Amino acid sequence: MDITALKNALTNTSQLPALQKSQSTLLASLINFFRENNFTYFVTGGTVLGAKYYQGFIPYDDDIDMAMPREDFERFLSMVENKNFELKNFGNNYQVQHFSMDEKFKYTIARVENLSYDVIDIMDIHNTSAHPSIDIAPIDGTPNNRLVRKIFFSKLYILRGFLTVAYSNSINPIRRQTLSHKLQTVIAKICSHFLNLNPTKIKRQIEKTLSQYDMKTSNYSGTYMGSYRDKEMLPTYIWGEGSHGHFEDVNVVLPEYSDEYVDKLYGGFRYYTDDELLKDRHYIIKEKL
Repeated sequence: MDITALKNALTNTSQLPALQKSQSTLLASLINFFRENNFTYFVTGGTVLGAKYYQGFIPYDDDIDMAMPREDFERFLSMVENKNFELKNFGNNYQVQHFSMDEKFKYTIARVENLSYDVIDIMDIHNTSAHPSIDIAPIDGTPNNRLVRKIFFSKLYILRGFLTVAYSNSINPIRRQTLSHKLQTVIAKICSHFLNLNPTKIKRQIEKTLSQYDMKTSNYSGTYMGSYRDKEMLPTYIWGEGSHGHFEDVNVVLPEYSDEYVDKLYGGFRYYTDDELLKDRHYIIKEKL
């Protein structure tokens, strides 16, 4: 796609509201299920920013992130596996993915997908079709001893590195990356030729390591497998009992101390410039008949 066509695609936001609407509808049904079954959850990441500063999606944002304590996360997966999970008003037009149910799924989080739509990222060279989705991550604790916690993070960093090597061939070469990320990608692809790694075994080891520490008894807890790694392991008091916010037309639960959450994770908040907005991801979305 030439630069003119790309700019036209990026500035044409007519399909983005449809994607966002499909996700907020999914969010409402998912939260209703959580409430009916007494799950503790929080919206996280950019969804916190959206709820706090826009009462909905950040302009040009395209995803929703949630997290729940490990025990709730595992109970949720158990209900899905035992077919005790049902989203009202969705019929069979949804699915839940986790590597324990499908080894081809690359991540350690759970993903709830709205199958009513197909979505294609215009920056995906393979034109892979996906679906509007919500990611749910487990919240885990950490060792309270500072030195042991540092060793704990080092082990997880190495395991994440092995996982990157195992999936190095699926890294999108045209996705925006820093020079450091590009170098890491090159190294991962070289290593993949010499190491025969089983990604499922690595993910199991990551879960085994993370689940050793309960957030209730930990000074720091969070979602280590997120983009910011150990930076996402926040003082546990920040999660607290949760605080209420609005995301589109949905009442959601944010971390109790959401200002501290934003400061610790992002270093504060600022509004994007128009040029920055155009650099975010954009999609083609097709409603299924």
